[in-house]
Amino acid sequence: MTYPCVPSHQHFPVELTKEEYEELKTEILYVGMSYTDSWGYKKAKFLNYFTDFDLHIHGNDDWERWFKDFPALQAHYRERKEYISTEKMNKMYNATKIIPIDGNPGLLHAAHWRLMEVLGSGTLPLMEWQNGLAEIFPEGSDLPAVHSYDDIKEMTRFYLDNEDKRVEKVEWMRNFVLEKYSKENNADLLINALDLRVSVPQA
Repeated sequence: MTYPCVPSHQHFPVELTKEEYEELKTEILYVGMSYTDSWGYKKAKFLNYFTDFDLHIHGNDDWERWFKDFPALQAHYRERKEYISTEKMNKMYNATKIIPIDGNPGLLHAAHWRLMEVLGSGTLPLMEWQNGLAEIFPEGSDLPAVHSYDDIKEMTRFYLDNEDKRVEKVEWMRNFVLEKYSKENNADLLINALDLRVSVPQA
């Protein structure tokens, strides 16, 4: 299996001005829409486990549907009034510590693309386990991914309290992905899969 590599031309570490950092800083950031069906409930339940921390949720007004079930979310919600450019998103990622990434029911055999964006910006993805992660990273890797929502708070607290471990984990994951899914390696994989290598007859 192959993945597009980290989009380093759009998501990368950036030096923020003092004013930008003060405006955007968070411990945990989630930018994304909610839904009115069971998927929306699942997403709200997942993020509810982060409400003991400095969580900011930027999304559409469908989030409001779930406040009766998860009232703690309301104080962390900011309705997105306009399109957030890729440039601003990168700055928002740079001004936070952790990006929660929930499992996407539409991705049965892959990991969420947000993983690659977040690693590019130098931020820790704290993920709901998806089987695609086992295809990306080596067997036995100690990933910031939970199999049970009950583990979210403990893992979040660990990485917020241990900045060196957080940075080390991000750098390891980013460097691994950059090498494994480099343009050259992806090209070789496609060439081999499609049997496109051409033998040049000897003169």
